[in-house]
Amino acid sequence: MSKPEASETLADRAEANERWRLVVEHSPDGIVVSSVDGRILGANPAAAAMFGRTVQELCAMSRDNLVVDDEAFSRYREERLRTGHAIGVITLQQRDGRKLLVEMSGASFRSPSGEVWTTSRLRDVTDRERGIRALEILAGAGPALASSLDLEATLRHATALIVPSLADISTIDLIEPNGVNRVAVAHRDPMRAAAFERKRDRSLRPGAAVGADYVMLTGQPSVVYEPATEWPSSRAPDSADIDSARAAGVRSLVSVPLTTRARTIGALTLMSDGGVPAFGDSVLPLVQALAERIAMAIDNAHHLADAVEARRTRDDAIEARKRRDEVLGIVAHDLRGPLNAIYLAATLLGRKSKDEETETIAVAVRRAEALIRDLLLASQMQGGPIPLNRQDEDVDSIADELRALFGLQAAAKSVRFAVATEGSPALARVDRHRVMQMVSNLLANALRFTPRGGGVRLNFRCSASETVITVSDTGPGIPPAEMPHIFDRFWQGDSSRDEGAGLGLWISQGIATAHGGTISVASDASSGTTFTITLPRQLARAADGPQPQSRAGGQHALSGTD
Repeated sequence: MSKPEASETLADRAEANERWRLVVEHSPDGIVVSSVDGRILGANPAAAAMFGRTVQELCAMSRDNLVVDDEAFSRYREERLRTGHAIGVITLQQRDGRKLLVEMSGASFRSPSGEVWTTSRLRDVTDRERGIRALEILAGAGPALASSLDLEATLRHATALIVPSLADISTIDLIEPNGVNRVAVAHRDPMRAAAFERKRDRSLRPGAAVGADYVMLTGQPSVVYEPATEWPSSRAPDSADIDSARAAGVRSLVSVPLTTRARTIGALTLMSDGGVPAFGDSVLPLVQALAERIAMAIDNAHHLADAVEARRTRDDAIEARKRRDEVLGIVAHDLRGPLNAIYLAATLLGRKSKDEETETIAVAVRRAEALIRDLLLASQMQGGPIPLNRQDEDVDSIADELRALFGLQAAAKSVRFAVATEGSPALARVDRHRVMQMVSNLLANALRFTPRGGGVRLNFRCSASETVITVSDTGPGIPPAEMPHIFDRFWQGDSSRDEGAGLGLWISQGIATAHGGTISVASDASSGTTFTITLPRQLARAADGPQPQSRAGGQHALSGTD
């Protein structure tokens, strides 16, 4: 007969309590316990250090004194109230006003007295989140910068990519024959941009110790962490710039050279005035990689401008367009450079977190690779129809692959996503890769413009003579004035100026045409947009070899609901 289990003693309970106290006390993550109204009831040393305060000071404060009440925190709080637990990246404020990005995971529970308490784990992910944002910018920067031949527009676009995702203020200065010119400025508050658009001294200041002048004089980067310790003295040659920056509230900056053909042609400068966390060394390689893309775009724009200026006749205009397409091909190949930058950034981020960034980096890489393929294909299409590798393909298999590719993306955006096939037979003689590319372009657009709670539907209808593919969404529709232009090369509507190079629909039309088919669009502000692709059914002859087996006729819903 087994010995009965002894009941828990007070000593056992005290030992268990002490064990948990030590775990919390020595946790590298911040841990905070608060009441339902935000009063901080307890905190560990890691949390206190994160805010630059003592544990006693934290416990005398309210959570509202520490949290920047932005959209991210509102979503986090709503989720926790709804489900009892939540996780998200929010912005917290330190004692001196500095911001940091923190991954917060929290849960609500009942205290021994019956009160509702919340425990929150805090982890500083400022470098990680900044790295992710920089990777996203790098993935989209190449095509965006290559999409315009207007240098001024290109540089404005470059600063707009950076603000407010990575910095509060961004400027580009170029060295010109008659001196230095500030050619682009972006500020998270457009009303405050004027302070940085001032007419600066056209000459470089010899002996400058910080900022754009130092960078353009030396070809070396300049990073300032905090004004109290890093700004040079007021006797420095660039003291006017320093005083101006201080007056504008700049707390931190990173400035890097724009270099082409081993020559410094200007400087890219990013600044923080408290809206984003202060910069550190971890951001430097990412900004340098972005500066390489901008310098390449400037160099290409200069060459193209020279070609256009030198040729005025019709024949010369044709030659200039040819040169543009040649440059486009070179740029598309050079865009593989951002992938190397992403690898470098991943290495830096991996020192702190080896697993959390894997999917984010993979998405950035896939996006960069897709944009490269689009630009190369766009250049190839100028020489004639797209070459196809036709095979007999099972439409269900294509539908399954698209469902897998876009299902998670739709779920992450809270958009209903349905895929269906109908009719018989379900075989089509097509280039599978090109059809996937064509439909993926349409699905990506549909998901981009469909609001949360809306729906996107992909349908394949097969008959003896044709395969009809429709992509429908419940988005806001396409304005009537834009409808005649949506398939134009490099054309973008007002609602998509910051998205890609304006090639997706043009390429999709080229793929449909190469198959002997058509693509059309119907759109209405009240019901959304529907793209319809019609491909003639061309099956192989018996001598061509066996064909894939098709499923029986009828409708087959693969995922989601309408």
